[in-house]
Order: sequence, then structure tokens, then C-alpha cells
Amino acid sequence: MCLADLLELVIDHRGKTPNKMGFDDFSTSGVPVLSAKHVKTEGLVDVGSMRFASPELYKKWMKVELQEGDIVLTSEAPMGEVFYVNGERKYLLGQRVFGLRPNKKYVRPKFLAAWLASSEGQKQMAARASGSTVQGIRQS
Repeated sequence: MCLADLLELVIDHRGKTPNKMGFDDFSTSGVPVLSAKHVKTEGLVDVGSMRFASPELYKKWMKVELQEGDIVLTSEAPMGEVFYVNGERKYLLGQRVFGLRPNKKYVRPKFLAAWLASSEGQKQMAARASGSTVQGIRQS
């Protein structure tokens, strides 16, 4: 079984920017923006440097909101960091991250997050990585 078979949804906002959506930029307050810089398997880091989205930008950007049990996976720089969404706090998906919604009929979300973070999960992702300067994974 492949990862796609275990997922209900992939949320991918790579390539989006506030400017492309008619907004000036991110702000210093509002909904936190998750990027590969902040998403680490052990938890969110360097939160003091996080950017934020206004409620209006969040609503326009996140047509599908993250929910408890979703997994945020970094696609590059660094690749393969895993953040399990626990609770109802809102987040905006920024650059170089995917949101994964496990299909609970096939897999428990915490188990999938743990497997993705495991040495075997990391090995499987690395085997599918591309790029010579920066290793990364594509949504497919």
C-alpha cells in the first residue's frame, strides 16, 4: 500500500504568496504560518520568528483548514520533518510544507505521523527525493 492510499486529502499551498492573492504580505499577528523553518518532528521551533496571516488572508488562503489529526510534512530544506496537529489551533500552510489528512478507515493519524518520522519512513522519503542542491519531495 502506498502513502496516497492512506490519505483522505493532501493540502498543498506551495507557490502561493500573499501578493498573488491580493494582500500586501504576512503580518506580525494573527494565524501562525507554518514553514519548513519552523516545522520539526520534535515540535515547532523558532516560533518567535514566525510570520502570521490576517484573518482575511487566512480565510482566502486556507480553503481547506488543518484539523486535529492532520500531519504537516516538510517537502524540502529540510525534507521529511513531521508535525502532528494536536488541538484546534489554526495554522496557515506556508512554503515547503504539505498538509496530510490520514483516512481514519485505514490508518490512525498518530501512527502515520510516527511512521513518517521513523527511520524507515525517512528512508522511504529519501528514496523518492529529487534535487542536487536541495533534496525535496514532490506531492506525487
